[in-house]
Amino acid sequence: MARLRSLPALLLAPSLCAVLLLAGCSAAEEGPGAAAPIPTIDPSATGAVELAGAELTQWGAGDAVVLLVGGRDAAAWAPLAEVLAADGQRVLALTGDVAAAELSAVVTDLAEEDADGALSLVGTGEQGDAVLGLGVEDPDLVAGLAVLSPTSAVGGAGALPTTLVVGEDSAAADVADGIGMAAAASGEVQVYAVPGRATGLRLLRGPRAEAVVSFVADRLTGSATDPLSPVTPSQSDEPLGA
Repeated sequence: MARLRSLPALLLAPSLCAVLLLAGCSAAEEGPGAAAPIPTIDPSATGAVELAGAELTQWGAGDAVVLLVGGRDAAAWAPLAEVLAADGQRVLALTGDVAAAELSAVVTDLAEEDADGALSLVGTGEQGDAVLGLGVEDPDLVAGLAVLSPTSAVGGAGALPTTLVVGEDSAAADVADGIGMAAAASGEVQVYAVPGRATGLRLLRGPRAEAVVSFVADRLTGSATDPLSPVTPSQSDEPLGA
């Protein structure tokens, strides 16, 4: 059963405390019919959530949920998480070496907790492979998938809307092309290759990060239909790494 901890006060915009203090004065001056201020969410603030016995980091709030899987720490996901949170989505990061069973348990809890909201998964590296595998095993639980640098051509992947992001000179590019070709009939797989050899969460940093983040976010919300324009290669690409 899912258990949600109270998010820290930092999740509210810094100006909220002042707004709430002023609200008491305004109500007295304007009478009982005065509208209460609406709290705003700071998309860069994080809180702690426990699901299926796992500790997750949360950004934002909303009916639509995006689960980020893998990586050494939640901070590495911040460029994407903050954009999604600012768009009104609840974003959760499950980091570390996530086993398939752990991922399945967390996703099942999320699906039960947010039965009326869309659930999307984003993974990186081997945890991205686990995300693709879950999409094959339990396609009814999720609305869409995105993977940064898949490492394995997961059989049956591509039945759901799937976005694969790779450095065009990395080994992951061949893996992504294989997944895309195998699922060509579904028309659901889109591979976005950026110049260079960057892999995994390194794709969310550097000169191409903004383009990658925008494309993944748009694909998850269904507003992107074509890859972005190619990005001019830099003179010094980052080395391979997750």
